[in-house]
Amino acid sequence: MLRTVSYCLHGLVPASCICADRYDREAVVKALGDEAGLKPPLVLGQLSSTPDELLKLDQVFIKTELKVGVILVREGQSTEEQILDNQTHTPLFDEFLSVLGDRIRLKGFDKYKGGLDSVHDLTGTESVYTAWRGIEIIFHVSTLLPHEEHDPQKLQKKRHIGNDIVCVAFLEADDTLFSPTCIKSHFLHTFIVVRTSPSPKASPTTYEILAEHVRRLTRLPKVYHHPGTPHSLAVMRLLQVLRGVYRSWIS
Repeated sequence: MLRTVSYCLHGLVPASCICADRYDREAVVKALGDEAGLKPPLVLGQLSSTPDELLKLDQVFIKTELKVGVILVREGQSTEEQILDNQTHTPLFDEFLSVLGDRIRLKGFDKYKGGLDSVHDLTGTESVYTAWRGIEIIFHVSTLLPHEEHDPQKLQKKRHIGNDIVCVAFLEADDTLFSPTCIKSHFLHTFIVVRTSPSPKASPTTYEILAEHVRRLTRLPKVYHHPGTPHSLAVMRLLQVLRGVYRSWIS
């Protein structure tokens, strides 16, 4: 693999381009440059710091701090205004948030905040946070962000959720479909739609998870959340999708 500042090349270098009797690093680098048609030709770096610099370059493409939007969509809600106008939680939504992470007090919070204010409560008083396998995730929950009645566009909420790359849409409905186009944003790349029925039912709660991309829809298996189980199969699957989306976004 040859990585430049603007693109990456993948391929195999023919063995005939490399000396057969010994491992010749200069020959390998020259063969790479010739195969890619680079001008001026590639030369082998001789700096002692090269290995460390290469490690730093790879680390740029590994994101360990993620910020994710979360919106509540109720039966009959299909527009951005209706969805962002939700101010209160349902028991099912509260249960789902407890699966995603811990409810934290923002004031004085000293971990990853994803742009939320932890000094003056300007972005609400609480949020949801989790750490999973070395990844810190802060959730921008629409119902926990400031709500201003006189602002029909709900800019205080859009300022955070609209600048996230991934958003979780918690669809608490039997007959309502969610369309990613209803949330207007230049940055949102993927919606993870988590559907559950608001009708009375026996536990455990069932979640149907869909990953909605601009170009495709991926249907994931139904998963069952057993209350009291932290980071259940549901949240693990969600975080796998999240990390894959971030990798595809930054690569």
